[in-house]
Amino acid sequence: MSRSTLPLALAATLLACPALAHKEGHRQAGAHVHGLASLSVALDGNTLSVELESPLDSLVGFEHAPKNDAERKALDGAVATLKDPAKVIALPAAAGCKTGEADIHLPDSFGPGGHAHDDGHKHDAKDGHDHGHGHGHADLTASYSFTCATPSALDKAELALFKAFPRMEKVEATVLAGTAQKAASLTPKRASLDLR
Repeated sequence: MSRSTLPLALAATLLACPALAHKEGHRQAGAHVHGLASLSVALDGNTLSVELESPLDSLVGFEHAPKNDAERKALDGAVATLKDPAKVIALPAAAGCKTGEADIHLPDSFGPGGHAHDDGHKHDAKDGHDHGHGHGHADLTASYSFTCATPSALDKAELALFKAFPRMEKVEATVLAGTAQKAASLTPKRASLDLR
């Protein structure tokens, strides 16, 4: 499920979350911190939605459209890694979660292929998702949807992202589950996220 198809109530809740509002304020003010990403996790019934937003520098070491084969290979490798939700977040096996769609958004300035979906083909980015900031900064957004057979078993998640992307230093996470809302700062040494 892509962000645009999140249930309206869930999307409204995500936007109302203070930690996300704080993040939006930073985006509007032009703040952009390399090595820092944001993660939003929301549980609605048996659907777990996860969204990651990161400066491209934290993932591939540059923030412009690839200029050579080495940069294209690095970007393609990062997108391929992010298309595999298990390389981003590990959920408890007891929850019985099945992965839905993984949706990767690159800046519009990267040209055709600004969106990379898990169906293996690329789409033009013409939906207003330009995550470049116009100041030489560019962000990547990855969205995931999971359907969990036993959502009550979703007590913790491990952020596998740090293993896949060693430039990543810190992830500011927000969790919404039912009426509970919490925030956490995750690092390579403290990568466990409490989901309750």
